[in-house]
Amino acid sequence: MASPSFVRPVIGKGAEVLTDKKKDGHKRRFASWWNRKTQAEIWTIIAGVVALVTVIPPIWGPDESPTTASSATPSPGPSVLYEGGLRLDGDSKDLDASPPASRPDVNDIWWVEKRYELDLYDNGLVALWRGAGKPGYEECYDAAYAEGSKELAVSVGRWYCIKTVESHFGAFFVEEVGKTVRGRLTVWEKS
Repeated sequence: MASPSFVRPVIGKGAEVLTDKKKDGHKRRFASWWNRKTQAEIWTIIAGVVALVTVIPPIWGPDESPTTASSATPSPGPSVLYEGGLRLDGDSKDLDASPPASRPDVNDIWWVEKRYELDLYDNGLVALWRGAGKPGYEECYDAAYAEGSKELAVSVGRWYCIKTVESHFGAFFVEEVGKTVRGRLTVWEKS
């Protein structure tokens, strides 16, 4: 079988023909080593390495890539102290009671109609929940400490995280704003 020929133009001399053999009779090393069988073996080895790399990480251990809040499984957190409706008008309420009620000594929250604002007593805090859906205990804990303030204007259709005077945490969804504020409230036991 004739060896393949390659044409390489050389400036000023025309074209020079290269073969697998040099003029002195010795084979070129590259041409003899790099044949189709060798190429097939190399591609088989590469495919094996790629397959091995995709199988080994599960053997080494769990994937430690960061997860987002939406894909993370929420931890159960403490049990619920109160879950139900909440309506604030001129009276303040104690959110540490189940159900929330007005107490003569300590209350947590009241509604300021003129400013459409929730105001909290003493060390209470309120923060807008910026995530999607209803926040859980840990999300409200983090939001209240990170962005919480003593007073906050609220709007319909948003979740708010609340820290009470007695350090319970709650999630409040505002359904109505006007002379009163009304919505759904979840308050968790202390952890």
